[in-house]
Amino acid sequence: MVMGNIQQRLNKLKPYVKGMRFVNTTSVVDVQLKENWNIIDSKTILVKKGKSEENYFMFYSEDESISFDDILDHIEKIINLNIENEKKLELIKIKIEELKKHFETKSLEVLKTLKFQFDDLIPVSLDNKQDVVEQEKAH
Repeated sequence: MVMGNIQQRLNKLKPYVKGMRFVNTTSVVDVQLKENWNIIDSKTILVKKGKSEENYFMFYSEDESISFDDILDHIEKIINLNIENEKKLELIKIKIEELKKHFETKSLEVLKTLKFQFDDLIPVSLDNKQDVVEQEKAH
């Protein structure tokens, strides 16, 4: 049996999307986000905090032309943004530890010459990290 587009979409948004329903003619998507996640404002999609569970929200629109797909697009954007922010926070912790090691092993005079240059960062994915390191050594 072929999985439908709706099921694929819901699988992608697991475990955050808890349900979809109609309240009269209004499409409502029930979502449980992680604590301290940010919710992006929208002009057309409204959010109401639920009372029954922590971090539970109902996303809906008073505009009947807004579909479940539109609401799910907005929720997906929120999820992706917050996951990226979590990954950035993890990365900065790793970079701080790397920097601490330099400060533990280098002299003060050497550390005073330390410079950070951000204007020509080369994007590095885990797949091409070794290639980038080799390119930097060649220059």
